[in-house]
Amino acid sequence: MRQEAETPTPIREAAYSLSSGLHKVLSIAAPSDGEMESALAGLIAAAGTARLSEMFDEDYELEDAETFASVAGSDLTSLVLEWWSWIPSTFRYFYERDYTLTEAAMEQLTSAVDELKSSRMAALLSVGSAVDDWHGDARDAFRDSWLGPLEYSGIGAQQSLLLELHAAMLAYDAILRQARIDAREIAVEAVKVLDSLTESNPDEAKVLLGIAGVAVAVVTAVQTGGTSIGITLGLLGAGLAASTTAIDAVNLSGDTSDDVMASVKAAFDALKNEMLAQERAIAEALARTQEEVDGDLRRGGGNLLPTEVYKPGTVDLTTGAVPPSDQFQR
Repeated sequence: MRQEAETPTPIREAAYSLSSGLHKVLSIAAPSDGEMESALAGLIAAAGTARLSEMFDEDYELEDAETFASVAGSDLTSLVLEWWSWIPSTFRYFYERDYTLTEAAMEQLTSAVDELKSSRMAALLSVGSAVDDWHGDARDAFRDSWLGPLEYSGIGAQQSLLLELHAAMLAYDAILRQARIDAREIAVEAVKVLDSLTESNPDEAKVLLGIAGVAVAVVTAVQTGGTSIGITLGLLGAGLAASTTAIDAVNLSGDTSDDVMASVKAAFDALKNEMLAQERAIAEALARTQEEVDGDLRRGGGNLLPTEVYKPGTVDLTTGAVPPSDQFQR
């Protein structure tokens, strides 16, 4: 008769600090779609007013510019888009992706990690005590090649891989949030510079890009307390130290509306390049993780899943065959 299972074995946890990474992300107060549209409208209005002031050598106010456009059989936005057609598509790039859509996927990953820490998983491991009094090649192979690796590395490794994906989503979420903040700040500061063009000494503006290194900060926060799983995680293991274009600020200036808008376009391009650099770094890190996973599974390394060590004469129970008594017995 088999012995009753003893108290379930405690689950080994990967122990990465998701809460720290999540706190970093939630501290980034991204503007809403409505706030971004308002900033876009403000930029268009300021650009149009500045251009008309130059055309007629007068200090136009917004109302004057709108009146002129109306008399000309158009509207101010249409006129501006004839001069700088790139404005809407360039600006909307920074908020066309909804960062909240990552939340559902992250919740599913959290549920999967919790399942790997659950009492049911612990109960599975308690089978170890049930075979302690058995002996034979089949019992030894089961204990050494399956149950041991599952308990001491397999479960923690599976958690770590899920947390790797979770960290990637947190970092991506942070990029999208911060991009909105930086893009709006560029638009707001550009309006000030455009409004000053009628003055003898037009203003200049320097906008700091908060997006520089934002993904690195999130990943670093999650890395705290992580445990080794026998393979190198591309994101949580190696990190994202090289994920930036090294541009942490942009300048807005010019003596004419064309000059200023050219500097605005350059600023938006720099912000987009920084976004792409960090997104690319995340993708490359996950690709490295995939290569590590594939390699471990091909080698039968046992870091991710228990492995079956072949011994000549050992019956494969998955085929339905019954092993002789000397392979698995009490």
